[in-house]
Amino acid sequence: MPRRITRRAAARLLAAGPAAFALPDLVRAEPPPAKATPRPALSAAERRQLEKSVSQLKSTAEKLRKVAVPMGTEPAFVFRPMIPKK
Repeated sequence: MPRRITRRAAARLLAAGPAAFALPDLVRAEPPPAKATPRPALSAAERRQLEKSVSQLKSTAEKLRKVAVPMGTEPAFVFRPMIPKK
């Protein structure tokens, strides 16, 4: 039997989604201008850790896309503006 997801794990999953969707934009971004200070190169261990994080974000995004949400599901929040009394 698969383990049930907790609220905390679901919040982490939802928080990671937007970051995963922004990754393609970061990859296509233009390089910084020549007068910008060069960033230090990543070590092999740091690069592996970064690649692992990126792959986890991508897999999280794929899992979120595959989640079937029934049509009757309430939204996560509801906006109810306060109408001023006259």
